[in-house]
Amino acid sequence: MKLLATVSRKEVIKFYLDGEAVKKNRSIPPDFEMLDLDDPNITDQWLRGNDYKPGVLSGFAQWALVELSLDDIGNIAVVNHIFKSSRVLKDLAGTRELGDWIPNRNPLPLWFGPLWANEWRDEFSIILRPPTPDERSKGAGLYVEDGSGRSICYYRSLLRTGTASRMRGYIGFDPNPGSRFFRDELEREYASN
Repeated sequence: MKLLATVSRKEVIKFYLDGEAVKKNRSIPPDFEMLDLDDPNITDQWLRGNDYKPGVLSGFAQWALVELSLDDIGNIAVVNHIFKSSRVLKDLAGTRELGDWIPNRNPLPLWFGPLWANEWRDEFSIILRPPTPDERSKGAGLYVEDGSGRSICYYRSLLRTGTASRMRGYIGFDPNPGSRFFRDELEREYASN
């Protein structure tokens, strides 16, 4: 993993909102620019009220933009409803389950074709967090908060072609102790770390 930059919470949330705008064909609510991003709970309330993912995006005080190697991507845990045998990508390498996977959306997401063809674009970057103790016990080095499908598709493409990874991701670090999400919703041991 190569550190490229340390970025602000606002930059990561804006990246996420831009991606959602493309995916859901909707514009970012104009009051985003006036949002108090220093308060994770107000930010969560705004995200939830506008039908976005609350929690991790607002809960980290700092973020790192990194370039991920093939091994880094293999150590990612994806959302738990996609695969039956494992959530950690390296455990799925060479399986039919990974090889046959396609997103359950019609039409397919805009990223699917390029990533299948091993064409990386920075707009396909993913949002990550450190694993909870439970995820770590299953072999995960990171959890993908936004971008499970992109991670799966690109990882499979890298394995198939043998090329080097160019994937980028934003990793949250330094959890904000005032975040109700970290205090109440994510595993307590993780929040205290």
